[in-house]
Amino acid sequence: DGGFSLKFGPKTLMICAQCEKEYHVSCLRRHSIENLEELPRGNWFCSPSCSEIHSAMMHLVAFGDNNVPGRKDIKWRVLNNKLTLGNDKPLLAKAHVIFGERFRPMFVSEGVDVIKGMIYG
Repeated sequence: DGGFSLKFGPKTLMICAQCEKEYHVSCLRRHSIENLEELPRGNWFCSPSCSEIHSAMMHLVAFGDNNVPGRKDIKWRVLNNKLTLGNDKPLLAKAHVIFGERFRPMFVSEGVDVIKGMIYG
């Protein structure tokens, strides 16, 4: 059904801030998921589960380094390229090198590297 518009309406696509699934505003209404009258401020989530997952992941990102249980010499950290303040970018670059050494490159259309997309996405 053609007719692109920049205004908010039934054909507006909502993208979940966690799972990145896309929903038309009219489909959300028709399936009694949500009745949006305007674009929500901030993040929009398609379900309470996505909201909970997002909240838990953001807590882990903010928490920083964690010790591996039973090993004080090994730490782990959840990184988020979208929320980094700059200090995680070198760690993401190191992760990209490590994955590049261990796995053959996987490309999708137009030479897009899947591994790079997973790390920086």
